Amino acid sequence: MFFIIFGFRDSKLKNKALKGNTICTKCSSVSSFDVKGTAGYFYLFWIPIIPLGKTIEFKCRKCGQHHFKETAPKDILSKYKEEPLRRPWWHFLFLAFLAYQIVMLAFTFIYFEIDSMIQESKRNAETEKLDNQKQLHLNQLNTDFTKCVSIPSLEKDSISHLLYTKVDFSACNMNRDDIKFYSVAKNNMILTLFQIEDFYAKEEADHYLFLKDVRDNINKSYKKGYNVFIGINSDMRLSVSSTNSNMAEYDFMNNTSYYDYPLKHYYENDSVSTYNLITRLEHDKFLYRHENITTKKVELDTTKLIDVWEKINAKFKFKYKTKITSLPQKIFLKSSESILPEDLRFFFKYQNLNGPFIQLGKLEVRLEEMSNRFYRIPVVSLKNPKYNDKSKRVLPVKVSPRWLLFYEDYTYRYAMDMLPDENGHVGQIIQLGQDGKPSQFVATDLVSFLEMYLKEKIPTDIQDWN
Repeated sequence: MFFIIFGFRDSKLKNKALKGNTICTKCSSVSSFDVKGTAGYFYLFWIPIIPLGKTIEFKCRKCGQHHFKETAPKDILSKYKEEPLRRPWWHFLFLAFLAYQIVMLAFTFIYFEIDSMIQESKRNAETEKLDNQKQLHLNQLNTDFTKCVSIPSLEKDSISHLLYTKVDFSACNMNRDDIKFYSVAKNNMILTLFQIEDFYAKEEADHYLFLKDVRDNINKSYKKGYNVFIGINSDMRLSVSSTNSNMAEYDFMNNTSYYDYPLKHYYENDSVSTYNLITRLEHDKFLYRHENITTKKVELDTTKLIDVWEKINAKFKFKYKTKITSLPQKIFLKSSESILPEDLRFFFKYQNLNGPFIQLGKLEVRLEEMSNRFYRIPVVSLKNPKYNDKSKRVLPVKVSPRWLLFYEDYTYRYAMDMLPDENGHVGQIIQLGQDGKPSQFVATDLVSFLEMYLKEKIPTDIQDWN
């Protein structure tokens, strides 16, 4: 048990003779008084905390007469005041420590108050600097937007001329005549600006498809790896993209803080690369080389797809809903930078919940995982050395962002291949490789795959899935 020890004590003071001309009223002796006394204090754990009063006594050496300070004659008190008995220093140790702490606390408070004022002044100066930079950049951006023209010439603006002639505007539900262009290159960066009427009335998938088409045309046409910055102005709103098809929106009218959209990196940096895209560009160029190697595709038979899917649902009882909320006409898959194929889009309208046929949200997650793996593997190591299929229907690669995984049971995974080899079909179904084995061709289209699945002619491992 813990005890608190405290109380009151007296400490004897050092005796001494009272110097000076004093007379004892009893024996009439001169200068015969001695002074003695005690000093009290409050203690805690035997440590003096608070000094208390002193008791002083005067005593004659000749006759023994004594007086307390309160009743002593004036001449004795007068001489005592010249050299009084002093309390020992250790009585004041705690009070000195307490005073030190108070002083230090006061100094700390003052220091932090002054430092806070200095930091606030610095923040205000930095904010003012950023605001000035913001205004400078916005002025530069607005000036560049005024340079946009409807028909860019090859001599004055070769980049915009390239985009004017190569971008498939109709695929993005845009009219080229309603668009103005301006582009400029500096060091390792390209800035391309567009003024597009009713841009925000278009579907989100059309936005991303347009950005991808612009970026792809630049990357395909220029050997040097550029950081491409894209700005689209429409109705006093600015959409920008600085990496792939990621897009951020900036509202000129409502955003009054320091702007945070990526175009500021273009205006701030004259030579330093903000985004290191060279490695990604190497992978993108690998994909570009294999695009349009084949355009063979099986036409979608929606009636047949619905029929075979209903039979699968009845046979395996995966507890799917009959129908989910209708999907948009176009769904842009950011990780593969492509539009969701019509047969998969149609298929996702008729399945949801439990079963090995994955949901649309899960497709996005799996696709991002595959895409990240694709870009992490060096291009020279991307080809699968174990691939030995002579039919040339599936690209001999370890992974591809154009493989859209839609089925995943306990063992097997099947995906729609949107970038096949020269003898393959766009939208063909492949079994993804496992245990180091290469991916293999399964069916030319989704309906054919579902028919084979219904007849249990492909490997599956659903066990007791219900």
